[in-house]
Amino acid sequence: MNKTKAFHIYLFSAFVPAWILQICAGFFYQSSGANLFYTVLLLLAMYSPFLGVLTAKMPLKDMGWQIHLKDKKWLFFLTAWFLPVILAVLGAAIYFLIKPQAFDSNASYLMSQYTGEQSADLKAQGLTPQVLAYLSVISAMTYAPFINMLFALGEEVGWRGFMHTYLKEKYGPKKGIIYSGLIWGVWHWPIMLFGYEYGTDYWGYPVLGGLLFLVFTVCFGILLDWIFVRTGSIWGPSLMHGSANAAVFGLYFLNAAFKDDLIFGPLPIGLLGGIPLLLFSLYLYYNIYFKTNR
Repeated sequence: MNKTKAFHIYLFSAFVPAWILQICAGFFYQSSGANLFYTVLLLLAMYSPFLGVLTAKMPLKDMGWQIHLKDKKWLFFLTAWFLPVILAVLGAAIYFLIKPQAFDSNASYLMSQYTGEQSADLKAQGLTPQVLAYLSVISAMTYAPFINMLFALGEEVGWRGFMHTYLKEKYGPKKGIIYSGLIWGVWHWPIMLFGYEYGTDYWGYPVLGGLLFLVFTVCFGILLDWIFVRTGSIWGPSLMHGSANAAVFGLYFLNAAFKDDLIFGPLPIGLLGGIPLLLFSLYLYYNIYFKTNR
């Protein structure tokens, strides 16, 4: 099978099951919030790119399943772990500096995500909003990225392991990595129609959110590809992806009154919260694809 045909099979297998699962998850979310079924469906969707690679009968052996820490590869694994944390903190800081009224040390937005019964259970356990927020921060900086990594692997085998490599070979590295990021972003669109990432009450819904998320996936895709190359292992971008999914610090200190302001921040997917990611990805893109030869 030639690579172009395999790529088309991959896209079909990566998108169709994921979009069906996302739409089902979206209806669950609309009817009863972020319940167990919603979470499970989205986690299953994360493995559809892996399914796409298998369906297209693309080899898995060259994706770097073994972890090697020599030749400073350990440094890039650490970068994969902590760089998303640093970018998330900087992005949240920019957002809250520009919109100080959005900051709430009582974690009102975080608490608004729990039902009345859940909130009562937390209080009975002595978990105040502040304690819960700080525990969430600690978990996001320690073990949560490694748990998330196991689910992010399902995406990374497809996006970085196969699609990035194919598109960079076909269109050249400069264009290929942009096209790859755009495809990855579009893959998320169905669940975003139900309010995932930005909600539904912002100006320009759903077009503005969909386009802004493409900027995020292109920028973050540059970082993930960089880590994939530098670590020589699919576990590198999987860890970085998992760390980014855990590094939602800004939401822990967001005022609930600003729940419809997520298009701006405080997460890196927002217009303000994403400034550090945008700048760093542009720096990488220039240095990798223009200033030096990789």
